[in-house]
Amino acid sequence: MTLAKDTAPRRGLPHLRAWYTKTLYVIIAIAIYYLGGALVTSDNGRGILRSVLVFLFVLIAARVFRSTAEPGDEPRPWWRMTGRPTAGFILGGLTALAALALILNAIGVETVSSLRSFRSQEAYVVVSALLCAALAVLYLTSSIRLHGIERDERRLAEDEKARGTKARASRGEQE
Repeated sequence: MTLAKDTAPRRGLPHLRAWYTKTLYVIIAIAIYYLGGALVTSDNGRGILRSVLVFLFVLIAARVFRSTAEPGDEPRPWWRMTGRPTAGFILGGLTALAALALILNAIGVETVSSLRSFRSQEAYVVVSALLCAALAVLYLTSSIRLHGIERDERRLAEDEKARGTKARASRGEQE
């Protein structure tokens, strides 16, 4: 017995659209972050593990979080990180700033003397900076593509509207 395409069970990751399911995901991610960090005894190891966990949680969230504007249950394109370009520009900017702050800290640029305690954790700082930079690139390139798609859709709509106006005007002249 075969199922029709419309009734076939959906495979893959779930799509989280409701705010409460997204909040539950974040709470579970935070719990795993702290529990995972407790498994490692060294500061560098704990920091690296937690950085990798955050990176993975963000990538998974990009796959499962959906905006109400995104159509249906089809898979999200591999490059798409957010529902709208503005969100990606904001998140990309914030992660780029975090990467810059971590890099400046790793090379010794400090603004507060308490940051000197991080100097012994340079491996953790470098890994965190690289992962933040990777997320920044993913968010920003996603938003650039989404912005281009929205711009093209607006142009098509304007062209359709202009053609419709011209067609009505020519029909009015013929009558």
